[in-house]
Amino acid sequence: MAGLCGVVRAEDESPGVSLIARDSLAGWDAGPEAPRGWSVKNGVLHCEKGCSPITSAWTFGEFEFTLSWRGAPLELSFVGASDGEVIYSGVEGEEVDGTRTIQGKRQGKRIEWAELRGSGSATGEWDPTERVAFRFASTGKAVQITELSVTEPRGKPLFNGRDLTGWWTPGNIGSWPVIDGKIVCINDKGDYLRTEKEYGNFTLSFEYKMAKGGNSGVGIRTPRAAWPSTEGMELQLMDEPAEMPITRHSTMSIYGNVPPLRRNDRSEEWNRVVVKAEGYMISAWMNGELVQQVNTFWSPELKHRFLNGWIGLQDHGARTEFRNIYVLEGASSPGLDQWYQPRRMTGAQTLVNQLMNTEALSRRDVLRPMQPKSIDPFETYPKLDNGRLMGVFEGRGALLSISGLQHSSARLRMYVDGVKQPTIDCVANELLKHVPTIREDLNGPLVYFPFAHQLVVTMEAERVPEHDIEVVAIDEPTKLETVAAAEPELTRQLLPALSYRWEQHGHGGIRQHDRLRKAESEQLTIEPGARIKLVELDGTGVVHWFRLRVPTKTLQAEDLWLEITADGESAPTIAAPVRYFFPGLDQGKNYQNLVVLNKDGLFNRLAMPYVQGISFAVVNRAKRAHKEVQLQVAYDESYRLSDGIRLPLRGFFQRGGELAHQLPSPDARIVGLIAAENGSKSIEPNASPPNELMFRLPIGQPELRETFVGSYHGLSWRWWLTTQPLASQVRLPYSWPTHNWLVLYYTSTGEAR
Repeated sequence: MAGLCGVVRAEDESPGVSLIARDSLAGWDAGPEAPRGWSVKNGVLHCEKGCSPITSAWTFGEFEFTLSWRGAPLELSFVGASDGEVIYSGVEGEEVDGTRTIQGKRQGKRIEWAELRGSGSATGEWDPTERVAFRFASTGKAVQITELSVTEPRGKPLFNGRDLTGWWTPGNIGSWPVIDGKIVCINDKGDYLRTEKEYGNFTLSFEYKMAKGGNSGVGIRTPRAAWPSTEGMELQLMDEPAEMPITRHSTMSIYGNVPPLRRNDRSEEWNRVVVKAEGYMISAWMNGELVQQVNTFWSPELKHRFLNGWIGLQDHGARTEFRNIYVLEGASSPGLDQWYQPRRMTGAQTLVNQLMNTEALSRRDVLRPMQPKSIDPFETYPKLDNGRLMGVFEGRGALLSISGLQHSSARLRMYVDGVKQPTIDCVANELLKHVPTIREDLNGPLVYFPFAHQLVVTMEAERVPEHDIEVVAIDEPTKLETVAAAEPELTRQLLPALSYRWEQHGHGGIRQHDRLRKAESEQLTIEPGARIKLVELDGTGVVHWFRLRVPTKTLQAEDLWLEITADGESAPTIAAPVRYFFPGLDQGKNYQNLVVLNKDGLFNRLAMPYVQGISFAVVNRAKRAHKEVQLQVAYDESYRLSDGIRLPLRGFFQRGGELAHQLPSPDARIVGLIAAENGSKSIEPNASPPNELMFRLPIGQPELRETFVGSYHGLSWRWWLTTQPLASQVRLPYSWPTHNWLVLYYTSTGEAR
């Protein structure tokens, strides 16, 4: 059996791939807890003494494998995908000084493997339909796995080498000629060349050659009329110089969301690609090396994408040739249960998920603001330096922002967890060079700087400038990472996804063809004085977004109202002019934010949980009819609110008056405040302008649209998507009769006091 798999493969046979990344545990960290005692250095998987068992993020049907290791005997197991049970487990080899290698093959119900240049061998029989994963464990001493490569059958050809039978495109089919047995993209508005058949779990293999500096992509799991980088998924193909930094647009990135682990493509040469999709697990190999691996189940954006759809090749302006295109279809199983077991989220993951998925804002375990210790603003902190205290925060948390320092040249210092030397010591206006930055906005940057016990902020200045420090508490069971650990996590998966969402909203892109259920009204004319219910949902669920189709000029007046009624309440839960639900869009143009956008209608993405149904109605308070009014609601009935985890969204609209007297109940968390001048001339003497007081907008900029705040065409707004302050903590004026207000908040009672 020594030559079981030790054959030289022809170039056109099934390509083998390595299951060990060059410098990452990618593919071996898919359980609820991080592997203990394992590391990867220069493509070698190291197991220290007493390391925990690890299981692969891939399963296989029929396959061949080669396994080499040094050091102690190695416990090798195969785990069934259907139930996670160990099908085989045994100790391989004896402790020797050199490298030991075994090669094996699983075909049908039989598996066998043998040691090269040795006497060990094993055989077994399994259910031929059972897919298996690798599992390794130490036998008590250190082990180094130097090679683990796997080859699967190629499957069926997607391209017959003669014509485009089985393919289609909404673009120019002439852009995809077949030349010398290859599909060639000749850059003539070819869109995506797409398979007629749709695929769920599969291993795709192909070869491509691209013109220098070219751009293309591989689309997977995309619905027929949808687009890969938005609703399905695109793995990027990009010819870049090797010295260029890796970004979320480099070759084998999951477009816009997850950069590759590394690059291994060859410019202007043939490259061999393998893409494996199994459940939410997406992996890619370039010329045999693992360059992409991500469990999209834990991605704040990709977890919403489709798990079934066409496979496609992209025309993006460069001549690209494709050949040897095969697909091996897998079982419909999502893979091992352990890939999806509950895991402790880190503070950075929790924060970014809240920003991108407003359903998370309704949870009781949402991040909450941490209040500073009461301090004398003129006090110095002699234990540390001669700077004046800006804030002392006690507990487990993270700094999110310090606004008001963008133009300060004073010395800023931060002391973490009682350490006497400052962790951060810099000029205040250069803070972003020293902390992980999430977003830089005019009214203050959003950062992530965690601490375990205490954060002390001082400034060396004659006078501490007016500022606002936002700190969030990170309670158990959320995992508190160090700054050093937070940076790569933010860089690799979180910030690219967040930036992608901002960019998409900025030009009107939305994941419209998502897996959520949709309810849509007819396009109607609303006569003067009429109230018409457009959409009604029964039972329990969460509305993730709603789209209102109305002429843009509707947002320039306050005579068409939207009424939302939830949970059997007799009066509307939220009722206000429609313009307040879509601030900043009254000219039809988009801007970068996370709540509203315009795309064939006006979208609002504040999630609305409900337990006893929810309905949407419009009321025409004008003397003229409103034409072409239509509503679409995207919702999910799989969520359950009866466990008390989620809070429903409520709100109230008020014309002027003493807003602070009508704040929600004490447990409420405000997420939106929208205001407009109502024409009143009554104003309190010496009152501060509301834009400065509550919206944190700069003086002299009446029109500004930022991520969380804005003032545009007489409407001002602020979204709280990070720490959702309690009602009593929001700095609202006691009276501002010149403005109308819409206040949106999550609360357990739905009552306003």
